[in-house]
Amino acid sequence: MWENRLNIFVKKVGENDGVRITSEKERSVAGFAWAANDRLIYAKDTGGDEN
Repeated sequence: MWENRLNIFVKKVGENDGVRITSEKERSVAGFAWAANDRLIYAKDTGGDEN
């Protein structure tokens, strides 16, 4: 959690510390998916309009 919002963090297996890769402050990241081995995608709406 960062700035009271759920964001995406990644870490290497076996390590304790992760690296935050998103910086969403308005709304939490609800879900994400791998688009490729080196790319994550996530949906984001504007101002809670669900679009």
